Amino acid sequence: MSASPDQALARLNALHDQLDGIDERLLHALRQRLDCSTRIGLHKRKHGMSLLEPWRMDRVQRLASAFAADHGIRGGFLQALYSLIIDEACRLELEVMKTSCDSGST
Repeated sequence: MSASPDQALARLNALHDQLDGIDERLLHALRQRLDCSTRIGLHKRKHGMSLLEPWRMDRVQRLASAFAADHGIRGGFLQALYSLIIDEACRLELEVMKTSCDSGST
């Protein structure tokens, strides 16, 4: 027996609510990741370290590809997503590294 239109709509709304909760957690996790990138930039600046770490970018992409393969997610999607995330992390690190140590900015 199929659900009534009202039941179907209620189920769809419940699924949308579930998706909204997942999106909220995802966005908070992304914010935490970017905050960590800022702290990495501060650490690199303090210790005179290089911004670019190609081995690290490669590692992150390989982990994302493996995760995609293990979980039935299209690899190209995660590769594109992580390229954006890595680009933003590098931008934040560079911004922090360019900031004068005496300015108090983070």
